[in-house]
Amino acid sequence: PETVDSYEFGYKGSVFADTTDVNVSAFFYDYQDLQIPFFDGDTGANTVENVGQVDGMGLEGSITTEFSDNWNLYLAASWLDTEATGVQQVCDGATIDSCEGSPLFWAPEWTGAAVLNGHFPTGRGEIVGSLDAFWESERGGGWGAYPETMIAANTIMGLRIGYHSNNNWTATAYVENLTDEFTYDGLNNNGG
Repeated sequence: PETVDSYEFGYKGSVFADTTDVNVSAFFYDYQDLQIPFFDGDTGANTVENVGQVDGMGLEGSITTEFSDNWNLYLAASWLDTEATGVQQVCDGATIDSCEGSPLFWAPEWTGAAVLNGHFPTGRGEIVGSLDAFWESERGGGWGAYPETMIAANTIMGLRIGYHSNNNWTATAYVENLTDEFTYDGLNNNGG
């Protein structure tokens, strides 16, 4: 079975007369017999096997601040560093040992987010809106880090505007992918 030893420590608090919340954490983990789905060329089927070990560490942080009665801003960022060993069974590199030390290719090394929220009370409710941006660094490529299946760094933005009534109804209009960014959720090297 897959097992993991995980450790996390951090800080959560408020500053600036409780108008700003700060969260920071660091984590470390050690997976043994990580469960990995892959395409088995011998059987021609997708399968899940317990293989290898993954050591990882990272940092996460976020700040939420109320900078007026009507506006707040959320900022977040994370960094992840992973290393997989003993993954020869699922290696899609040039040799079965070429994947040793590879990162978890499906997880970006860096991510970030920013969300600006506004709310403006009216006589019978409030007008609300938000502008958000979510960014991630390059990822993908499989265990062999193939450039053809790398997913480029990307930023996805969204916009929402709506009205919340005091009579328990809401109307909202939104645009996802405001800048028409083209990206993939994931890619599979072997089509399995």
